[in-house]
Amino acid sequence: MRLLPVILLLLCSCLYAEIHAQSQVQGVVMDKTSAPIDAVSIQNLHSKKGTISGVTGTFSIDAKVGDTLLFIRMGFEPKQHIVRNLQAAMIIMAETAFTLRPVQITGKSYETDSILRRKEYGNMMTYKLPHWTRVVNIIPPAVNINNLYRVLQFQTNKKKFTFKKRLLTYEQEKYVDHNFSEDMIAARTGFRGDTLQQFIRQYRPSFQFLQDAAPYDLLNYIKVSQTKFLDSLQQVSK
Repeated sequence: MRLLPVILLLLCSCLYAEIHAQSQVQGVVMDKTSAPIDAVSIQNLHSKKGTISGVTGTFSIDAKVGDTLLFIRMGFEPKQHIVRNLQAAMIIMAETAFTLRPVQITGKSYETDSILRRKEYGNMMTYKLPHWTRVVNIIPPAVNINNLYRVLQFQTNKKKFTFKKRLLTYEQEKYVDHNFSEDMIAARTGFRGDTLQQFIRQYRPSFQFLQDAAPYDLLNYIKVSQTKFLDSLQQVSK
């Protein structure tokens, strides 16, 4: 009989733990006009579990009272929500404010620099290396003067083409810097200082990926990379 209270206590503890573990927060994400927002990345900062809002803005995520949920989406300010109860949550996200500033020649923006470079090196950017058949297609004795000129200019043309490739590579690097900036990564990961720099160096995406990726793809890439990065830091600290 003395074991009965102990057994009842264990059963109650297990039941409470099961109910507690299965707690979920459901809700909807909207903008200020009450329009639903889909593809919002939602993460429980306590459990590190995450989910994505559906096409109607609805979501469901494992959480308990006291947990903090982080809502992130391209074009909107990050939003934190502390779970006060397990009732349906209505999350309102504010759009990111974009301010158009006057273009200054001394500025260092990616767009301005790109336009100026293309104006300054316009001929180089549009230059194409002539096909080799056009360069060596000289049939004696009737030597074609135009082809002869192309042969003499081939080395100069090759240098122009090499310069164009280098300029395009520089353009692509600046494009990656602009779309994978320190401010954007810091806002979405919370990393600062050396940790932020290490993350950017280690997980810097390619130009082609950024060209092809939708906003959700980039957001998901940052989320997955952040998890891998934190795991690697934990392994090093052990």
